[in-house]
Amino acid sequence: MGSNTMNQKTKKHSETAERIMLFIGAASLLLAFCICFGCTGNSSAKTLQQLFDEINSTGKMAALTAVPTEDYFPVFGIETDKVEDSVFYIAENPSSSADEAAIFKAVDETYAKTLERIFKARIQAQAQLAQSYSIEQYDKIKSTQIKRNGCYVYYVVSESGAELTEMLDSGIAGIIAQG
Repeated sequence: MGSNTMNQKTKKHSETAERIMLFIGAASLLLAFCICFGCTGNSSAKTLQQLFDEINSTGKMAALTAVPTEDYFPVFGIETDKVEDSVFYIAENPSSSADEAAIFKAVDETYAKTLERIFKARIQAQAQLAQSYSIEQYDKIKSTQIKRNGCYVYYVVSESGAELTEMLDSGIAGIIAQG
């Protein structure tokens, strides 16, 4: 009877030791994963440039060229310190195509609303200009949807603007979901 009690105590200590070893092993694996891949979970989050590259690779836009921030921020009245990231592309030949794409991340939702107003004014001005020279470009511009999701504001001027905007909707939602 004494040895049976001793075996039970030894067995309990052995099970406890196994659990501790499993816990230490799991914690070590988690630590190694965090060190290698980052604990934030954002290591695979897409950038705004990658989102633009995806819609541009569809071939559903005219040839576009990147516009440096120092060229368009002052023109649009955008405050540099209130934008975390942005991409802005216009048609290589803007006199023949109104195609363009803008994807912005503001520092907060308040400034995102400001960007939304800025872009609406831009699209209205572009539409007025196009109305005088090309009804095709005018129709394309007038159908443009300016979207805001949290701190993100974006739009695409293209004959396939609705489809490309849906791609951006999904991409932005993915970025937001990844935190």
